[in-house]
Amino acid sequence: MNLLLFLISRKNERETMKEKNIYQLFGCRNKNELYRKVKNGSPDVKELTDFINFLKKDRIDEKPLINSNIKLMDYCKDNKLPDGKYMLFLDSQYNLLRVQQAEKMELNKMIRGGIESGARNIIIIEVKSDQDYFKTSLLEPSASEKGELKKMKDKLEPLELNLAENFTYAPLNSNYHSFIESGIFEEEKKFSSSGQINENMTLYNVPADTKEYEAREYSDPVIQNFQGIERTDEFLRHYAEKELKNLSMTEDFGKVKENLKTELSELNREIFSVMFIDKKNKIIKKENLFEGTLTRSTVYLRELVKRILDEKEKFSGIVAVHNHPGGSLKPSESDIVLTAKIKEVLETIGTELKDHLIVSRTGIFSFVQEDMLDNRYSQNLKNVKEQPQLKMFEKNMTAKYIDNFLKI
Repeated sequence: MNLLLFLISRKNERETMKEKNIYQLFGCRNKNELYRKVKNGSPDVKELTDFINFLKKDRIDEKPLINSNIKLMDYCKDNKLPDGKYMLFLDSQYNLLRVQQAEKMELNKMIRGGIESGARNIIIIEVKSDQDYFKTSLLEPSASEKGELKKMKDKLEPLELNLAENFTYAPLNSNYHSFIESGIFEEEKKFSSSGQINENMTLYNVPADTKEYEAREYSDPVIQNFQGIERTDEFLRHYAEKELKNLSMTEDFGKVKENLKTELSELNREIFSVMFIDKKNKIIKKENLFEGTLTRSTVYLRELVKRILDEKEKFSGIVAVHNHPGGSLKPSESDIVLTAKIKEVLETIGTELKDHLIVSRTGIFSFVQEDMLDNRYSQNLKNVKEQPQLKMFEKNMTAKYIDNFLKI
């Protein structure tokens, strides 16, 4: 059975038998039985094996990048958007995940679309081609509409959904009105009211039939195939942990990367894990310690130290691992500060932080390979103690703990 037929048959099954999880779907009783089938190359699980192999690869984002008003205008032009209102759901890097048409902007639709698509940002577009809007002021929303959208923005923020822009576009003369350029919304670091036109931008030609916009996804069909199947994340974690055991962090680093990507690259929430490493630099085990949200996971240093002190097997150090659901491999300032704090805390209990890996669908970032695990960052901890990024870690620990372990 080819993948397309598999997708169709599985979709029909899920619609009528939603209680099925990934084990039932492949005729297995538990994760161990399914793992054995995958390892033995059983033809019954070929589609799952293909999915795992797909996850292991570094995948360049082919989703449209819409991180400026120029690119917003390009998107409207290239796709010949019919008149109407649209919600664009984007990840943290402003890659488009979903576009959905709506007769009017409703908060519940924004929330549902944002959470279902794994979005971090939302952009509203309204296309008006019924006349020549030669003045930008003619495109400006009313005071009540502005007030309503501001309220929506405030209500979305606690859900880690950012209403980034409201963009009204008139294709007859390419005029537009922008909430950012008008000062109604603040300009985001990753979204600019200006920007260079990307001539190599992939065009996504959308049919003029507005029904196509009800929920148009911009994700790979292989990923969509397994979305919504219960306990898939659980199995991928089990698979990765089994495959990682006894791999060398030096000789087998390629396989280490592949198996971490299998579990973490397509998650829509941050996970912080540790891998215990023996004297031969081999992985003893991997454990997930903290689970967060789309944009952050809180790392409790006290709990991390406790888990390390409780470990019964002999190990020489740990490798910290966390994922970036948005796809970026660049470590944030918070990532750098956290790494330095973990390194310093572990040194006080005689444990070495061997590396910190950031996992995304585009690849893996290694602090060691980028020379970012030396003493420069520990020495700068005093200088960054007052920064907001550090406070979110400190608020989860008692002052006594900070004094005893961090000594800053």
